[in-house]
Amino acid sequence: LADAAHGLQERLDVLVTGDIALKETKQFLGENIDTDAVTDFMETRGRSFKISASNLGDDLLDCMSTPEDYKDLYQLLEESGQHYLLKEIKSFQWKTGVTYSTAVPLKPRQQQDQGATGEGAVSKEKTAQESALPSGETKHLPSSAIGLKKQVVKLILLGETEAGKTSLRVTIILGKPHTEEEANRTIGVDIRTYIDGTHGIEYNIYDFGGHEVYHYTHRFFLTHLGLYLLCVDLPAYRSEHFQERVGKWVTSISSHVTKPALIVVGTKSDEGDVTEKIALLEKDIKSAETAVRQALEEEISRCQETLNNRVQGLQMEDDHFVGLSREEVLDKKTSLQKLLDGRLEDLVDVHIVPVSSKRNEGIDALRSKMAEIVLRRISVSGGSREVPQSWSDLCKRIKQETSKPCLSVEVCKQSGAAVGMGTADVMNALDYFNVSGEIVFYRRIQGMEDKVFQHPTTIMRLFKLFFRHDMAQHLQTLDGLMDEDRQQFLEGGVVTDKFVEAVLPEEAEAFKLLLPLMKHFGLCFNSRVTMMANVARRGLQAFAPHWPKVPKEGTREIKLIMKSLDVNNRHPVGLGESLACRITQMSEEGRRLVRRDAIINRVDNIDIMYRRVYDDNGKQEQGETTSNNTVDEIRLRTEIPEAWRGMKKLVKEIEPCLEEYRARLTEDRVVVVGDRKVESIPLEALHKHTAEDLDKMFRGEWTEPTRQEAVSSVDKASQYKIDNGLYDVSSKLGKSWLRLATDFGLPRLELEQIKDSPLKNDTQRAFQALQLWRKKAGHGPLHYLPQLAEALENMAKDESETEDSDDYDDEDSSEDDDKDECENEVLKNVVAVVTKMLEDHRRNLPEAAINPEDTENVEGMLKWSLPQEGRFHCQGSDLHVITPYPLYVTTASWSAGPWRCSSDWVPVGALFHIQFRPDDATQPVEIDLPHIVELAEADMKLACLGDDDGQHEILPVEPVKPAHVTAAHVTARLRTDARVGPVGRRRAVCAALHIDDAQKDLEEKLTTMGRTDLAKTVRRMFRDHVSAMEEMDLKSDVTSDQDGKTKFCLTLPCKGKYVCPHTDIGIVTSGPMAMTYQREFLPDQWEHQDDWTPVGPVFSLHCDVTEDGPVEIMLPHILHLSEEDTVGIGEKEAKVVHARQDKKEELLPVVVTPTHFIFRHRKGSWWWDVIFGRTFPRRGILALFKSPWRSYGMEMKAFIVSNIAGVTETLKDAVRDLTGEETFEMLASKPCKLVSDQTYCLHVDVEN
Repeated sequence: LADAAHGLQERLDVLVTGDIALKETKQFLGENIDTDAVTDFMETRGRSFKISASNLGDDLLDCMSTPEDYKDLYQLLEESGQHYLLKEIKSFQWKTGVTYSTAVPLKPRQQQDQGATGEGAVSKEKTAQESALPSGETKHLPSSAIGLKKQVVKLILLGETEAGKTSLRVTIILGKPHTEEEANRTIGVDIRTYIDGTHGIEYNIYDFGGHEVYHYTHRFFLTHLGLYLLCVDLPAYRSEHFQERVGKWVTSISSHVTKPALIVVGTKSDEGDVTEKIALLEKDIKSAETAVRQALEEEISRCQETLNNRVQGLQMEDDHFVGLSREEVLDKKTSLQKLLDGRLEDLVDVHIVPVSSKRNEGIDALRSKMAEIVLRRISVSGGSREVPQSWSDLCKRIKQETSKPCLSVEVCKQSGAAVGMGTADVMNALDYFNVSGEIVFYRRIQGMEDKVFQHPTTIMRLFKLFFRHDMAQHLQTLDGLMDEDRQQFLEGGVVTDKFVEAVLPEEAEAFKLLLPLMKHFGLCFNSRVTMMANVARRGLQAFAPHWPKVPKEGTREIKLIMKSLDVNNRHPVGLGESLACRITQMSEEGRRLVRRDAIINRVDNIDIMYRRVYDDNGKQEQGETTSNNTVDEIRLRTEIPEAWRGMKKLVKEIEPCLEEYRARLTEDRVVVVGDRKVESIPLEALHKHTAEDLDKMFRGEWTEPTRQEAVSSVDKASQYKIDNGLYDVSSKLGKSWLRLATDFGLPRLELEQIKDSPLKNDTQRAFQALQLWRKKAGHGPLHYLPQLAEALENMAKDESETEDSDDYDDEDSSEDDDKDECENEVLKNVVAVVTKMLEDHRRNLPEAAINPEDTENVEGMLKWSLPQEGRFHCQGSDLHVITPYPLYVTTASWSAGPWRCSSDWVPVGALFHIQFRPDDATQPVEIDLPHIVELAEADMKLACLGDDDGQHEILPVEPVKPAHVTAAHVTARLRTDARVGPVGRRRAVCAALHIDDAQKDLEEKLTTMGRTDLAKTVRRMFRDHVSAMEEMDLKSDVTSDQDGKTKFCLTLPCKGKYVCPHTDIGIVTSGPMAMTYQREFLPDQWEHQDDWTPVGPVFSLHCDVTEDGPVEIMLPHILHLSEEDTVGIGEKEAKVVHARQDKKEELLPVVVTPTHFIFRHRKGSWWWDVIFGRTFPRRGILALFKSPWRSYGMEMKAFIVSNIAGVTETLKDAVRDLTGEETFEMLASKPCKLVSDQTYCLHVDVEN
């Protein structure tokens, strides 16, 4: 019996500890556990469910009925690799203090949440009636409730003007009828406090003004923990008023908050029978919400259909998600499903709560409904949490500083040190109180980094002064405000300095301090502040003068269409104005139209237009719109090569606006205006592809690169290894997680949601914040782990700098320093953990072999598509790549362009074109480039050449950069699109190849090795070098022999280049020398004349070289060649003929330039240029000669000849020899391009 009891006790221990631990971690498990594995686990126990993080933990808990179930669950987590989940569960088992050998009660005591009630940062003002309460009396707070712990909730009243919001607020607070008419409408937002003692809830009531001018400020006060009362005037309600009275409010709330707690309150129920109105309102709400859900479900179904087709390998003619990979479509589907799950379920089966403020009817039912939602939805989802006492003390100290509208971070650190806080702790507390709404601290916004506003009411006061429905009347009452300043504000929203002094006499400093925040959120723009809410809407003909219907020739127009899927297809209030502000701020000089719903601006050479487009049924009269369906549209026009780059830059500029409305329901599509086969692509595809791929998409020519068998998608084992590491990081961060998440730029509302979620500790919250940030990063560990390490290093660096600068003389100074040092050490340890994670992940990446794609581009060019993060070997080359991103790798030609590096360096390996497919790449790609010769590290570098073909961004030319050298590869890191290849020091390369340091020898050696492109490049390098040399200013001695031939004699005193002005022949010498040369006639017969065509004059040369050094001869030719043409002439197509009387004619290799054939001098007599097999245009000259006037008129002679040096003099002699007269003179001449079978005309005017 004792053994049996002991065995039962052990089983009971497993059940109890497992039950407690699973309850504490069920939310964390539900959001992170492998759903496939847990599905199998539950199905074997006869359970099935719809996978959702919100119910997975509860369903899993219900499955656990025996100790074996817990052991199986632990084994499942161990085998799947999710060790961090097992760690988290066991951490709560340890906290229970229960061991298998210790008896426990059958019903374990439940742990109670130790939430703390903090003093809110809201106004405790009272209306006149509220102030009439006897001192110390609190309405609806019975004595039995005094001292009980209260739940503090933000209660937000929304609705159109005159919907009865203020009367409802007063009635709720006073608990008696409110019969007075509200003569003065709410300005901005009024804040009151009400304590419901019956239910133990304290409400901070935000009563929003209903006029349109206030709507733009509402988003600053929306929170997922708020309780929203949407007030609708029942007697005045009509279905055609639905959008203004209900729809836009639901859209505004749901675009910021997932699963909002909302009650629709029908006010003024005492004014007749409102039963039918309630039924009508409920019907309209259900209908609108059903339509929204159907639109989302259609998008989700479309995602699933695309996924099915991708799995089956089917190509759809109209692929709605063209440009997105299967994984990206799956992520989009998941995101849409979360938006659908985040809709308020109560709206599908909504029940209006009718109230009458005049009769105090329905108020108690409303209070009960409010309390039910608070306790059921808000408290369960997290509620308020206990904060350290030192944090609360810091908050009180900050709020006590009233001499200035804001404090610096340094002052806050000093206040924190006074209550025993380290620097990191202070920063964590500031981030926490900003998220919870106690202070205002937007340190991620430029211009707000060092400003801590003690009271959020500072912003509210400014909003009350700037956003008023009665602004015109209000400004009339202000003394000292000039008519000009008043008019500028009312007509164009312009805020002058005098206007600020008159309207904000006590808040002028706060206004200037908050300007960066207001500009960031799109409330104002300009160096001369302009409030967008006061700018007029556009008229019907506003666009015509500024935006032509047809783009200019050579330009491209791209547009971004944002179509709302929310209620009545309307965007949330304020989005359009935020977009307009952002685009307006891009340039002050280029603005051509500035309206609240339309902007035309020119930024550099890019024209940008934003406008709100209304459907065919919409009307636009006197600046007001009544359309139900609207679309926000942004258009861009610029030169074709710059179009996609400009569009990507524009989208990045407006991204903060889109992220602010994180839960908005929208379909954002990109369209190219003009002929196209694909109608549009999703906005998500824009940043993931090159301009070339985007063009292919719209031409219908793009296909997603086929995933090769050797390349597998990211496996779960690798992902869980990273998860285990991130969990270790999370466990060490503590309360610093919020500071880190803020540094990453996660939205405040998302941080607030994590902070107040059911997650039980900072480790869980830190892990979820890292998961959220990782998903937003959009790439793998090689992308986000370096960013994480850098962010942690910056935090540690801030700590070190603060330690060095802090010098307090109080007694607690050493203790505070110890805390800072400890916090700094923890951060350094976390950096080490992340660094090791990155090294392990990089080292363990398996190498996948990638085959080149079939391409119809240049013959011999290879192209590889690297589909994702990984380690790859490009088959067909010896190139190895480790990349965080999808890449295109293409072989390129060194000789196709000019040599960018010094002539001391020569290419020693293939050139590769590396293209980053996404445009948000921040981490480098590591490349191992093969080379042909082993050199010392000092003699080997990497040439990084920018793209110059007009298809991609033109990057500045970079110098050769140091790289790691091995026997077969040169390793380097690349951060942007470029053509890269290894180069070696010419002298070292020649030594390693056992040849002389000469261009000809190196070229021949590379040709022998089969490196044709490298040999051509060496030729081009030499040609470019010769072309760039300065010519020596020398005069040759001119004599004539006995046959009358002109002979030239030249002495060169040093190395250099000389070109004869008489004959155009040139010479490049490495030392002093003498040269004699003259023109000769082409021999009547020469050995190769049947196959080769002469393309230049014949010269007889004799060189007397005093030193042993190379001499290069430059023979002129008559071909009409461009730089590109010369590269295309092969070594077997262009030669020089070397003819000697005693030897056979030789054909020698040359370097071709647009004007000369260059070759190494040999002793001998005659030389001339020849071309084999190809016909090139020639450089010619048209010349016209005239005779003197005779009785019958004038005699003309016209010539078309090759344009070589001295041809004009030759023509004059030819005319004299032909006519026997010296009276003919040249009338006109003109250079031309000579092509076979071409007719030429020369027009001249002859006087008299």
